[in-house]
Amino acid sequence: MADKSVQAFSAGTIEAVAKVIGDLYSGSELTRVIVEAKFLDPLGEGDPLGEGQTKWKRLAAAMHATQARQGDGQPILVLVRVALASDRIWSRQSEAAVARDDLTQILSLSGYAVGAGG
Repeated sequence: MADKSVQAFSAGTIEAVAKVIGDLYSGSELTRVIVEAKFLDPLGEGDPLGEGQTKWKRLAAAMHATQARQGDGQPILVLVRVALASDRIWSRQSEAAVARDDLTQILSLSGYAVGAGG
């Protein structure tokens, strides 16, 4: 059986991915994405540390925490799939196409690409 673990992503990659996805969604939409991806949300609602944080910083913190908990980069790929799922981006297809291209550029440095369905 092949090992399906994904090498952990660098802090720079996580930050870049978080900025792209954070720009695509409102704060409440981003909360739903984080919950659906089953991410830890250390700066989420109800946490005083999260007050005043930008969306991308909150998402980056969740990405770091979840990647560290799992020990590999698989959660980051799950988040991208959830964030760019066709039913989630239906009303913003042009913005999602730009985000998909940006994410492909970012993730290509690690050997990944984002397909049309996330």
